[in-house]
Amino acid sequence: MIDDGSTDDTPERLHRLSRTHSNVIVDRVQNSGPARARNLASSMARGEILVFVGDDVQPIDEHFLAFHLSAHRRYPNKNEAVLGKIVWPNHKNFPVNPVMFHIQGDGGQQFPYNKMQPYCEYDWRFFFSSNVSVKRNLVEDWINEGYDTSFVYAAFEDPEFALRVTKRYQAEGTDFRIFYVPAATLAHFHPYTVESFLQRQVTAGMMANRLLEIHPERAADIGLAELIGRLNDNSDSSNLPIEHYLSIFEGIKSWAIVLEHHYGLGSQNWHTELLRTIFELAYFEGYIRSKADAGLNYAGACRFVLESVQSNLNRAIFTELFGDAVRPALV
Repeated sequence: MIDDGSTDDTPERLHRLSRTHSNVIVDRVQNSGPARARNLASSMARGEILVFVGDDVQPIDEHFLAFHLSAHRRYPNKNEAVLGKIVWPNHKNFPVNPVMFHIQGDGGQQFPYNKMQPYCEYDWRFFFSSNVSVKRNLVEDWINEGYDTSFVYAAFEDPEFALRVTKRYQAEGTDFRIFYVPAATLAHFHPYTVESFLQRQVTAGMMANRLLEIHPERAADIGLAELIGRLNDNSDSSNLPIEHYLSIFEGIKSWAIVLEHHYGLGSQNWHTELLRTIFELAYFEGYIRSKADAGLNYAGACRFVLESVQSNLNRAIFTELFGDAVRPALV
């Protein structure tokens, strides 16, 4: 299935392939987010196993599909999914910069594989549609019960789907089980800079709001419980207009962008905490911007974000300078 937002020759190459292989079906939809394309493709599929991958990935070897199939033979029940691994390409023309190293390493903002154990079981939060497979009969009607098409950006639509499936199985007395099989590995050809990943984090925050509109009880699971508490706290009436706080957000993000371009991002240990902090800021910002309720304390929520930034950076800088000594405030 082609989500028709690309400008390369992939559609034509796929159509050529379908003309010589009767088991290849090609269709296309207008670019409207990944959910619709996945649902339509799943409804058209003929096989028993569905493998979801991104449009910017490539198997590292010819055994990719075989590993997924072998894992499903090991985990044969329809409520058992298989999660593969995503890595950066090992190619001289695709350098991995500090941002990319961070988001798939200690930061874990994109794929937290470094915190996962092979062949262990994980919950709905680890359902990454860039490399995951399920039984086709996991849901009866993919068009109406598959991915939620109200997620207009590629963020949180896959864990939301997994969460709905999890709730359904738990109501039946069992669970939706996701097994991590790193042998099924894809290389991810998607470079990031500070600026581009900040944009990604803002949209992730916006889509987190959509997930919580459907599942409001899951705020803590996606790191938003404290922020939401501040949004709903109107006990402090001393706040300034929100525009002042958002301007500071932009300044902090610009600081990191300038650091990357001119001053050697990644050259000091505390840069890791800086990246973690600004990417969290952008995620929180996206969530705040997605809300449209006059009764919310937007400025108070922004102050919480700035307090978090201050605390994180003070800790990072003084740990760099003095180890675990008592830390005065620099930021």
